[in-house]
Amino acid sequence: MATLTEQLKIDKSVLEENVITATTKNNDVFDMLLPFIEENADLITTNVLGDVGMKALETNESLLKQTQKVVCRKAFSENISSLDLVLTATGFGIVSTQDTAPASKARVDALRSQVSRQWLKGLGILIDMLRCIDGWGETEQADANIPTVFYSIGMLERYGRIALVTKEIWTQAQGCIYSADQHLRWVISDEEMETLLDNIRNNDTTESQEKLLHLMRTLIGFYTQDNKTCGPNVIKDLDKRIVEVMEKNPDDFQPYMKSNVYQARHFEDYANTKDSPLFIFNG
Repeated sequence: MATLTEQLKIDKSVLEENVITATTKNNDVFDMLLPFIEENADLITTNVLGDVGMKALETNESLLKQTQKVVCRKAFSENISSLDLVLTATGFGIVSTQDTAPASKARVDALRSQVSRQWLKGLGILIDMLRCIDGWGETEQADANIPTVFYSIGMLERYGRIALVTKEIWTQAQGCIYSADQHLRWVISDEEMETLLDNIRNNDTTESQEKLLHLMRTLIGFYTQDNKTCGPNVIKDLDKRIVEVMEKNPDDFQPYMKSNVYQARHFEDYANTKDSPLFIFNG
């Protein structure tokens, strides 16, 4: 039975195509990484692709290549420390001659950061490709990989205004993203948020929903920035614009229109008249 590495058609040439610094004349790097490639192939196929994604790989060459890219870069970035890296005239390698010098910790750390960022960006692209695969949006993998409307480092680069998002920056931002998600659920209702997430996972959003998502992601981007950048007036203005989009397009936001959040926002005090069957005293 073929291993996952073989099913994904990952060999030395595929590794070197996706991780340029892993290029060597012999198979040293690939052979040393093979157990880690297999391990990460299992993680990606189980936690991201699922059965629906794996089936799609059989006929979708672009999806296969993106999966190879993510698996190779993840395996390499997470296991650089276990490789006996040296610095050669053409870059990094694994050799044992007197003409080479060990790669410095700073160079290795920089390489790890670079490849980690590449695999995380690739993961975001892979998730967006899977959203276009019929049925993937209904899977547990879709739920896990799109837990909020702000699910990739590409969004943090765009809306957080960060030129180079590293794995560490992305990890640190998760608390802010979660806090912003909770705030937005108060603004648009849990019901509307869950509907939007379902539509994102199934690549089935309307034009007005895309407009709303842009505003929501802009708000989340401010949450991830320094407090001096994100004042209360900025959030208040974005909240107002978010509500306006929904209420101007009620057909696209029925969960919100039927929610307790909408009712509370538009509650009007009972008006007493001489013909009222009840007379209510307001404090």
